[in-house]
Amino acid sequence: MSHLTPTEVIRLVSGELPPAHAAALEAHAAACPDCAARVRAQRGLWSVLGADRERTPGGDLAAAVVRRLNERPAEPLRIWSRTPVRVAAAVLIGIGTGYGAAEWTLRGAGPAPAPVGPDLATAGPDVELLVTMSPVGLYAALSDLDADGGGTEDAS
Repeated sequence: MSHLTPTEVIRLVSGELPPAHAAALEAHAAACPDCAARVRAQRGLWSVLGADRERTPGGDLAAAVVRRLNERPAEPLRIWSRTPVRVAAAVLIGIGTGYGAAEWTLRGAGPAPAPVGPDLATAGPDVELLVTMSPVGLYAALSDLDADGGGTEDAS
């Protein structure tokens, strides 16, 4: 017979094997020093683990859970009770900010518009064409300039 497998050693020590199979493994362990050492080590481990048990689990687990839940009353969720207050505060802050910005702007206390640059109507004769022409007309004029060489004349 070959050596005992770790599973056989554990099942032998835990008492899970049928008596005939357990007797055969015990006989092998008595004749084989390696297997006897592994069985002794496993029994020592089981005795240490078994000595630490204060109480054995028993009874109905579901009943124990329900009993523990009923011992302490449930606390209400605080997040739901504070949410309306937070929403109301955010709405009031938004309304106040909007009202303040409108009053500040309408009273003239707001920032002045940024300067655009030189007045285009007084900049020169070529600029007046740009100011009075529609975008489509301007595009057509620029396309014509591009078609005839960009409007540059050869001085020679």
